[in-house]
Amino acid sequence: MTTMVERRKATDKKIYNAAVREFGENGFANTTLSNIAKKAGITPGLIVQNFGSKEDLYRKIAIDIVLLSREQLNPYSSSWDERCRAAISLIIDALEKDPEFIYSLNFYVGLITSLDTPDDVMKELMEMYKSTPVKELILDGQKKGELIDGDPYMIHALFWSNMQNTICFCFNHKLDYPPTEWFLDIVRKH
Repeated sequence: MTTMVERRKATDKKIYNAAVREFGENGFANTTLSNIAKKAGITPGLIVQNFGSKEDLYRKIAIDIVLLSREQLNPYSSSWDERCRAAISLIIDALEKDPEFIYSLNFYVGLITSLDTPDDVMKELMEMYKSTPVKELILDGQKKGELIDGDPYMIHALFWSNMQNTICFCFNHKLDYPPTEWFLDIVRKH
C-alpha cells in the first residue's frame, strides 16, 4: 500500500514531467496549466496546490535544469571547445539512454533563447549563470581570436540553439550526428 507521501511524490513527478514536455514543445507563453494537467492526467487545481502558479512551476524546472547543466558541465571548464565537446557528448548520451530527454533539452534551449521567459525568472537564472565559467571562456576565446565577436551570452545561446536543433533533427530522423567540429565551427572565427 502506498503512503500519502509516496502518492504526492508520484503526482509531483507526473506534473513535472508533463510541464517539461509542454514548456519544451510550446514555450512559456503558449503553455497553460490546463494543458499540463491534461498531459499529467490530473486537474489544474492540483498543479496550483503542489507547485503554485505556472510561473512557479516554470521557475522550478528552469532552476533544476540550469543547476543540472552547471553541475555536469563545470568540470569541463578549461576551454570553450572542451566545454562544448562535453555538452555535445552528454546530450547525445542522454538522448540515447532516454528519448524523453529531448523535452528537457528543448526546455533549456527555449529558456536561453526565448523572449517569453518571465523577466524575474530570467534575472534569477542570469545570476546563477554568472557563477559558471561560460562568459570567461567565451571572452578568453574572443581575446585569442578563436571565437566570433559579440555578447558572450548570445554566442552561448547561438551555439546551444544550433546544437539542439541539429541533434534533435538527427535523433528524430535516425540520422548520424555531424562531427563535433561542425558544432564548434558555428561560433569559431575563421
